[in-house]
Amino acid sequence: MSTTPSATREPVTTLIVGATLVTLDAQRRIFTDGAMAIRDDRIIAIGATHAVRDRVEATEIIDGRRFVVTPGFVDAHIHITGDPLHPG
Repeated sequence: MSTTPSATREPVTTLIVGATLVTLDAQRRIFTDGAMAIRDDRIIAIGATHAVRDRVEATEIIDGRRFVVTPGFVDAHIHITGDPLHPG
């Protein structure tokens, strides 16, 4: 539980909590109970869930316990074989 009044918390759009969070910072930290706070299209905070929750007030909270949050990986592969516009 936080003792910080919500009026002093930073407003964010989305808070992902409980995820395994992999950073690419200098220490290469991995948070097994990590959180990521997002405002619009910007990451505002990352860290241990309890620490980030104490710092922000979120419009939406997503349970990330089943997920791994990784920086900058984009999966751009597709399967063309089922595409009706592709001959063969």
